[in-house]
Amino acid sequence: MSDPALVSRRFFGVAIAAVVLTSCINFAPAVPSQASSVEAARSLDAAFADVTGDGSEDVIVGVALPGADAVMRMAQCGSGCLERREQVVLGGNLGGIDTADFDGDGVEDVVVVTSVDARVYFGGAAAAGRPEGLVADDFVVVGVPEQL
Repeated sequence: MSDPALVSRRFFGVAIAAVVLTSCINFAPAVPSQASSVEAARSLDAAFADVTGDGSEDVIVGVALPGADAVMRMAQCGSGCLERREQVVLGGNLGGIDTADFDGDGVEDVVVVTSVDARVYFGGAAAAGRPEGLVADDFVVVGVPEQL
């Protein structure tokens, strides 16, 4: 590998210096994920959100399934891998997903638009009979096709 070169420029009157490598960088080989490659092939949409309140963003993935699509939470399992935690069947074809804290509890929630309706699935930490993350029966319908 060649020696790096120092590049200096002025942007808006501020001197910016950066080290530029003058040869190719070799990256470590990819770390395989525990997520199924079949799930990856069926992925329709994805978002990043901390739906458990633990401070770590999970990957929320919408996947195509026969009959009805689903949303699943993929959590970090160390060393760059992901593992599936929850899967919520939607009852319709997925149109899109997004995240925000809709109920103001400090934990992100997931809004899902399908061919049937639009729902907000509430995220949350494990507590008194409720598992962490997304729960299939912890949602509110916020619209139906006539309203969307």
